[in-house]
Amino acid sequence: MSSNIPLVSILIPCYNHEKFIIQCVESIINQTYKNFELYVVDDGSSDKSVSILKELQKRYSFDLMIQKNKGLSETLNYVIKNKVRTKYFAICASDDYWLENKIELQVAFMEQKPHIPMCYGKTHYIDDRNNVIANYDKTNNILRGGKLFDDIFTFKLHPPVNYLYKTNIFEE
Repeated sequence: MSSNIPLVSILIPCYNHEKFIIQCVESIINQTYKNFELYVVDDGSSDKSVSILKELQKRYSFDLMIQKNKGLSETLNYVIKNKVRTKYFAICASDDYWLENKIELQVAFMEQKPHIPMCYGKTHYIDDRNNVIANYDKTNNILRGGKLFDDIFTFKLHPPVNYLYKTNIFEE
C-alpha cells in the first residue's frame, strides 16, 4: 500500500467465509489504486476464517480485528466511527471480490464530481465455480441507472454492495 496518507478506507467484515476470504482480501490488495488502508474484522467466525486471516495479515500488513460476534451493523458502525479518517470509504463482503480497477475507477469518478456523495458500479453474480450468472440482473431487476441516491438512501432500491462513499456522509 502507499506511503501517502490514504484517501480510501476499505472494510472487510468476515463471518464464516473461509472458502472465500483469500480471494476477497487479495482482490483488495491487488487493486490498481494503492492509496488505501484496509480493515478486516472477523465477527466471531467458528470456521477457519481467523487462522486464514492471521496468515493473510502477516503477508499483507492490514489492520486485523478479531471480535466476538456483534453483527454487521455494530461492526460497521464501530469501524466507521473509530478507525476511518479518510475521504472515501468502501465495504467488501468477505464472500465477494473486486475487479482490479474498481477503486481506481470509483475514486476518479468521485474526484471529478465532488457534489456526489456515493457511487457504485456494475456487479457480476457468480456461482460456486466463479461462473457469471448471466441472467441474474435481469431476473431480479436490481440494476438501473440515473439519479438513485434518494432511493438507495431510503431503501427503496438496494443495488449490489460495491459502493464508494464520501466518509463525511456518515457524519451528516
